[in-house]
This record gives sequence, structure tokens and C-alpha cells, in this order.
Amino acid sequence: ADTLQILNSKQVVLKNINLDNQSLFSDTLKVPEGYYSIKYDKEQAQIFLKPGFDLSISFTPNDLGESPKFDGQGADENNYLVAKTALNKSIHETVQYDYLGLSEEDYLKSLDSIYNEKLDLLAKYSDKLDEDFVFYEQKGLEFEKGTDLAKFPMMKSYITGDNTFKVSENYPDPYEGINLADPDLLTIPTYSFFIRNYLAEKTNEVIGNNREKDYYMSYIDVIENEVPSPPIKQELAYYIGKRNLIYTKSLDSLYHKIEPLITKQEYASEIKKAYQQLKKIDKGQVSPDFELVNTKNELISLKDHKGKLVYIDVWATWCAPCIKEFPALEGLISEFKDKDISFISICMEDTTERWKKMIVSKNLKGIQLFAEDRNVSFLKHYMVEGIPRFMLIDKDGKIIDSKAMRPSNPKLKEQIEVLL
Repeated sequence: ADTLQILNSKQVVLKNINLDNQSLFSDTLKVPEGYYSIKYDKEQAQIFLKPGFDLSISFTPNDLGESPKFDGQGADENNYLVAKTALNKSIHETVQYDYLGLSEEDYLKSLDSIYNEKLDLLAKYSDKLDEDFVFYEQKGLEFEKGTDLAKFPMMKSYITGDNTFKVSENYPDPYEGINLADPDLLTIPTYSFFIRNYLAEKTNEVIGNNREKDYYMSYIDVIENEVPSPPIKQELAYYIGKRNLIYTKSLDSLYHKIEPLITKQEYASEIKKAYQQLKKIDKGQVSPDFELVNTKNELISLKDHKGKLVYIDVWATWCAPCIKEFPALEGLISEFKDKDISFISICMEDTTERWKKMIVSKNLKGIQLFAEDRNVSFLKHYMVEGIPRFMLIDKDGKIIDSKAMRPSNPKLKEQIEVLL
């Protein structure tokens, strides 16, 4: 690559920096104090920047994500982040998700051990570090631990298959003393995720068993009621608009609830653009076409299937929830094999080797296609972010549902039967 990129905490590119013919670069950034990323080709590393820092960084093309070296003012903070990344990788390789299958007591011991190990690393560097940075890191570790405490009951139930599992009365409250009034905490990368989890739990309490309620409409109401800080409200509303506007059953209503909470012009423009794009994939709109290769390297297009109902599954070999849907999808393909319906699976952001290997190993049926990345116009038009993602298109090529039900949902089979 011949450029470096500086990204903010939302992964928005703030600046492109050109490298000269000796792979050297120099530039000045006018950015507020906080966490950023530096990206070279596909490698990326977290960095901390503050007005007045005078940093040098060196790395080889394959080690930016692992071991860049910093010198100058601000180097201690960033070399600490390199050490923290290495520690997190070590913990992940050792622990991964196995510890979620532990008993409550053993899980809490493991969590405390991990938390203390990270605190010890921070303590080794703290004498040299910027005071604000130490505060951000300490609070960040607290939010990270709180998130891990909060996810245990759900993940334990998921891993064990025991939907009745509940933690004991003595289990720590993950959200004790939660602060929703201090916008300075937004600087800390783990804070937003922590408070979003808290508000999601509050939303689930509001909805209860009433599945007719629109989740994201309720979520915005909870934000309005729980969060006193306008900047924090704005960040939460922006996240909902950017990530979840696509999942609401009430697009117009949700957009008009989000709109008044956002005052930043760049945020407002981005959400408006997303809203306008989503209007293009509303029910009844003509679906965009695609031309993608199958396992024989033949080009297959959506228009080839006009006259048939089309169910599309977007997946990847590295996506566990995608793979979990395979048996149900294969069941539908078998059940409707003699009907006017095409089942098309699009593997994205993967390698052709892994894709073809999984098709064989899982004996996948239907029409199997490959999209190298999410920049394929069809995927961009449908605003595919998370996967698995499903679309249902009628025999005339018009959209029935741009966010169709999963194969494992029994109601999907009923819907297909009615449409056929």
C-alpha cells in the first residue's frame, strides 16, 4: 500500500497519509484527545492521540496489528496499548469462550483473574502515562468487566442449552453505579458498548412478552427516559440509526424519533442517507440485480430466476450463527424442491477455498454464489452489515422482505407456502 489511514473510534477515515518511495511519512493531525486507529493495507492498530503529542511509529507491513514501535512524546501510552493488545490476544487464545461454560463461582474467579492481570499491566506503565489516559484505561477495564458480567447468564444458557438458567442472588450487579450523565466517558471505547447493553436489558424489560412491540422504537423511548445527557443520547441515537434502522418494523416512525436527538450535521446527514437508502428496499420496490460466480466459475444473475420466488441467504464460513441456520435451510430446500422457488446462498468476505470446502463438507444444496466483499453493489444496495442476512423476492423481481425471517423460524415455511 502507498498510504496510511487514520480512523476514529467509529472506524471513519479521518485522514489519508501518503508514503514516499522509501515508505516514510510525516503529518500533523488536528484531532481531539482520544482513541483512534492507524491502518495500513488490511492491518490496523489502536492508538491514543492528544494535542501536543509528537509521535514516531515504525512497523513492517505484516506487524502493524501486533507490534508497532513508538518513540517520542506519547510513546508510553501507545507502547502500553501494544502490550495490552498482546495480553488480550494471549488471554483470548487461552480462555476463548470455554470459561462461559464454567459454574458461576468459577466464572467470577476467572473474570477477576483476567481483570487483575490487565490492571497489573496498566500499573507497570502508569508512572509514565498521561493522567487522563490512565483514567480512561481504568474506567475502560471496569466497563469491560461489567459487560462480561452482564453477558454471562445469556451465554451460559446458550452454551448449555438450559433456557431456565439464572444467576444466584449474590451475583454482582454489572450496572451498579452506571453513569449516563457524563459525556466525557464517551471517549472510552468500551463505554458505549457497556451502556448499550444496559439499555437493551431495560428495553427487554419494557417489552416483556409483547412481541408485537417494535424493539427499536421501545429502545429509543428507554434512551429518552434513562439518559439525561444530550451528547450521550445523540451517540446512542446515532448508533441505532446507523446499525439498527434497517431492522425496525416502523422505518418512518423510528427515523422521526431519532432525528431530533441528533444535532451533529455529519451524523444527521449519515442517518438521513441510510433512511433514504432503506426506502429504496421497502416492500414492493424492484430488487437490484447481481452477477456472481458459482462453484464452476459461471456468472449467475438474479434475473435468471425471474418467474420464481427467490430466497437469499448471505453468509460466511467464519459466521457461527450462519452455519447454525444450515440444517433448517437445507430442510426448506428439500421440502420445496419441486416448487417455483430458488434458494440462493451468497458467501461474502471470505476466501473461495474456504467457501468451496464448506459447501462440500456440509453438503450444501441450492445455488451457491461467492461475493468477494461487501462492496458488491447488490450487498451495498441492501446495506448488508451483519450476517446472516436473508431476503425474499417475488416472481416479478420485487422485494417482499429485505430482512426476511431466518430458515429456523417456522413462520418462514408458512409464508413461503402462502406465496407459492
